[in-house]
Amino acid sequence: MQVDQTHANFPLPTSKPFSLRRRVWRRLGKLLRRLFHWLFITATILLSIGLLGPQYYTPQEKTNMAIGQITRGHLFNLVGWESSSIERKIEAFFQRPAAELSAAEAAALVRAYMERAQQVGQLEQTLVAQLALKSQANSDAAPLNRADQPPAEPLDIDALQAELDALRAQQNAERPTVEAIIQQQVAGELANAGFRLGGEPFPPVLFAFTEPPKKLIVSPRDRIATEYWRMLDADTSLQTVETAEDSIYDQLDLSAYITNIGGLGAFPTMVVDQASLGWVLSTVAHEWTHNYLSLFPLGLNYA
Repeated sequence: MQVDQTHANFPLPTSKPFSLRRRVWRRLGKLLRRLFHWLFITATILLSIGLLGPQYYTPQEKTNMAIGQITRGHLFNLVGWESSSIERKIEAFFQRPAAELSAAEAAALVRAYMERAQQVGQLEQTLVAQLALKSQANSDAAPLNRADQPPAEPLDIDALQAELDALRAQQNAERPTVEAIIQQQVAGELANAGFRLGGEPFPPVLFAFTEPPKKLIVSPRDRIATEYWRMLDADTSLQTVETAEDSIYDQLDLSAYITNIGGLGAFPTMVVDQASLGWVLSTVAHEWTHNYLSLFPLGLNYA
């Protein structure tokens, strides 16, 4: 029997896969060393800036930081407000709270809401006055009454607060529906005027009834110019406002003015409800205009 001694020439294993793997690891090591090198340089620079402290900052940056220190704890969180407001608008979009209402029912609901908003404002003012009267009665200060006015009589603060809480609860329950009605009306007028994309205005008309933040405006004392500004929480007290204005004047030799605003061109826009219906409608349209113009260079340069 003859044995076939021929055989296939199978390739012997080489070290190429191992060589390729070593090259990959070598390059990865170089990249990591470079990364750590630049991280070290960045950390050194940041540490140097921190050690230099105020000497490193420009005069404008120092002033900006000083204003931030004065207003710390009272700054308005726009991102947080927008996140929660957009979430509520998404819920209202799917629930469509005003879809089942006739035109007459919708108009009556809006008017009733606006009337209650006025009542809420009046009750809030009365409650603040009663709290001040109570505080004055507990102190040794003389009553601050004009000679031609009789002393104010104290009212039941608990009853006032209960009435205010009931009105606020009703407002909170009907607010999404009222906002949806007004949004539809303003959007319809804008669409009729030609501001529409696919049959609807763009950006969509979205607003929220809320107390807008206060605005801090800082300018030089020798001319009128807005050099710095901040948005402060809406519930910033009058005493805090006066203290901040005086601190900026005394510490920075700048004029400061903190004022209420009627709305804010956020998205959704902020609009107060303790006003007339005509004012609310015009403000919703006005603030939508800011959002619309922000899509163009004119609005961007204005902002």
